[in-house]
Amino acid sequence: MKQYKTILSGENCQKGFSILEVIVSIAILSIGILATARMQTVAVRGTSLAGRLTTDTVAAQDLIERVVSANYSDPSLVDTNDNGESGLDNVGNGSADLFVDNPSGHYTVSMNVADNVPINNTKSIRVIVETQAPGGTKKTIYDFIKAQLTRP
Repeated sequence: MKQYKTILSGENCQKGFSILEVIVSIAILSIGILATARMQTVAVRGTSLAGRLTTDTVAAQDLIERVVSANYSDPSLVDTNDNGESGLDNVGNGSADLFVDNPSGHYTVSMNVADNVPINNTKSIRVIVETQAPGGTKKTIYDFIKAQLTRP
């Protein structure tokens, strides 16, 4: 049986890492840290936008609840500009039948009423919430119908 001896001399034995290996590992680690930081920034922006959309939706829901609980002949349920069904998409002060501007300026609520749409003795009501967001305005639309209850 043969025996093999390994002779390690100072020139053939490596101990530790070369400077190139250290630089490459630091570069890979840096890219990972930068990607994580970017992901965190995007997540914070998304959370902020979601919070604002929730606030805006709650404001619209408050208006909708007041309108739903109001009488059919309530003055807030009048088509003030007499544009009927064609005016349901109007937004802004002066165009909408009812306009609410948030003091902070990051959302507006427009409400439009169309009498006798889709049938007689009903009112189609559209509430449009516009939220200022990065990349443009986000629009949320709520539609419902209020009927005049008659008793025989």
